[in-house]
Amino acid sequence: MPNLKLNKPTLQQQLDFLTGALTHVQMGHTVEVNEEHEQLLHEIAQNVAACKIMEEVQVRESKNLSIHIDNLHPVHQTHDGFFNTASGIKISLHNPTVDMISVYDISNGLSKICRFGGQIKEFYSVLEHSYLVYDLAPEHLKIAALLHDASEAYLGDVIKPLKNILGNSYADIEERFMKVICSRFKIEGWRMHEVKEFDRLALEIEHEYFFKGISDRFNQRIGHGQHINAFKKDFEYLINAHLMELKTETANG
Repeated sequence: MPNLKLNKPTLQQQLDFLTGALTHVQMGHTVEVNEEHEQLLHEIAQNVAACKIMEEVQVRESKNLSIHIDNLHPVHQTHDGFFNTASGIKISLHNPTVDMISVYDISNGLSKICRFGGQIKEFYSVLEHSYLVYDLAPEHLKIAALLHDASEAYLGDVIKPLKNILGNSYADIEERFMKVICSRFKIEGWRMHEVKEFDRLALEIEHEYFFKGISDRFNQRIGHGQHINAFKKDFEYLINAHLMELKTETANG
C-alpha cells in the first residue's frame, strides 16, 4: 500500500486508497492498515455516513413538501405568526421548535439573502458570509460559525443600525430562534458567543472589499464567484456530517 501522509484527505485520495486496497484484495494479497490508513478509513466512513444522511434528509424533505402542499399556511393569515418554508414546514415566530428547523431551509434561505441590506454592487449572500466566518474561526468553533446567522434564514438579515433601533422587539425573537437552532444542532451557547469575534473580523474584511475596493484579505479567505449551489451543498454536507459525528459519539458511549 502507498505511504500516505494525510491530515485531511481529499475525496480523490479516498478514492485512490479504496481502489488500491480493492486491487490488492482481488490479487489475493493481504492489506496492512497502519495508523494513517485508519485515519483515512475514518474520513471515508464519515463521508459515506454524511452522504447517507443527506440523501435521507432530501427524501424526507421532498416528501414533506408533497405532504404539506395542501396544508400551506394561508397567505393572508399573518396575525398568528406562522409562515411557510421551502421544505413545506410551517414555522412559528412565537414558538419555534426543534422539529421546525431544517438544514435545507437554512441553506436555502441564507443563500438568497444579500448582505448589507442589498446595498452593495454585487450579490453576496449571508451563506457566503457564514463561510467566511467558518474560514476565520478555529476548529472547535467551525460548526457554530457556519450557523451563527442561521436565524436569518427565517427572520431575514436586518442591518445593524435597524437592529439597534428595533431593540428588544427584534432581539428577543432572534434569541428565541438561535436557542432552538443551537438545540437542534447540539451547539453550546458559549461557542456562539466566541464566534462573535470572528463575525466582526469578517464584517471588516467584507467592508474593505465591497465599500473600499480592498480585496486582499477577502480573496485570500473566500474569494467570490463560486456558484451558490456549491456553497449550499457544502453547508448541508458539513452540518449533516456534524450531526452524524454526534450520533456516532453517543452510540459509542
